[in-house]
Amino acid sequence: MNRFIRSVIGFLGLSFALSASPALAQEPPAWNRSVEAVAILPDDTGGYHVTVMIGAEADGIETISDLSVDVFILVNGMLVEEQPHEIIAYPNSDMSSSCPPCPTFQPCICCEASGICGCGGIIAPAPGTAASHPLQPGDEIIIQAVPPSSALPDSDMSDNELELTFQGEPVFWERRIVSAHLAPPSTPDGTHDLIVEWEVLLAEITYELDLSTEIVVLVNGVVAGGVDACADSPFLISPDNPCLSIGCELQEGCASASCAGASMTLRCRYANSNWWELGCACLSAEPMPLVVPGLVLQPDDEVMVTLATSQRGTPNLPGSEAGATMTLTVPCSADLNGDGVVGGADLGMLLAEWGPCQSCETCQDCPADLTGDCQVGGADLGILLSSWSS
Repeated sequence: MNRFIRSVIGFLGLSFALSASPALAQEPPAWNRSVEAVAILPDDTGGYHVTVMIGAEADGIETISDLSVDVFILVNGMLVEEQPHEIIAYPNSDMSSSCPPCPTFQPCICCEASGICGCGGIIAPAPGTAASHPLQPGDEIIIQAVPPSSALPDSDMSDNELELTFQGEPVFWERRIVSAHLAPPSTPDGTHDLIVEWEVLLAEITYELDLSTEIVVLVNGVVAGGVDACADSPFLISPDNPCLSIGCELQEGCASASCAGASMTLRCRYANSNWWELGCACLSAEPMPLVVPGLVLQPDDEVMVTLATSQRGTPNLPGSEAGATMTLTVPCSADLNGDGVVGGADLGMLLAEWGPCQSCETCQDCPADLTGDCQVGGADLGILLSSWSS
């Protein structure tokens, strides 16, 4: 275990006034930095590195403000890494060409070192090269986010430090898509609904975590829709009991959470992840269903669904992107002749194509292959009959 720290990642969130009412406009400016989350992940040398999520927020600022922060990592009381993170807050996007357009009264927070900016939460890698340090089970790790003397001080330092004990196992979180499928059009406008089932996984997390999530849908690479998984409310997860490898699935609830006003309990379960083949982790008791309605789609369109971080949530960890993304292809239409109805003519065309397809790269190659398995058979017939119209 000779590789301890590979990188420090910054998560920049913000809060802002929601309207231009006089009462809100007269509030004094406020800002804060915080240590939001810490992950300990195995690296390619057999050791571990630490990933830190640093939060920054600003409200009511009227001038360009320096919210830079120095990140310190201590192991058993000894400083093993220090990295600066330059953060600049602008009153609005008009004051910085590098900021994206922000709604009125929203400050724009930018990490100048990486050039990443946003009106909401973003991930920005801190500059610098990680140091080597042995990491052993039982090591006490402290993460501190300290404003440098050249930057604005924090009035509240209570959330600028996070402590944890390394147990010899990876420490991480994941958002994961369990399944996704397109419902056939059921409305006169012919739009599709995308039904997504997703879950969260926590491994050795001992602190409250905000995994607020947005489902984002791209069609042929262009954003086509999306919904907030918790109806614009935070998805807060509070760990209760650790998950132990022995008797993993017999243990009581490992964490409690709230989403869209509903409470839920997470359970210990064996699961695969990007950082272990099979381990005992804290997961959603059941996959959480979500519907993205009204997608305008055509046969052969590529639909990519992603579990993205909302502006207030802790971001996905680098390396967990695969489980948070799924790609679908819009199936061929049962209206094989394109006359707007599914009937006898379409049935005749399907029966004429019965058997293996010579080619099935697109719907034009084998129009009656409604399941996408490169052959026309009973499953395709069932879909056509279920879509029968007059």
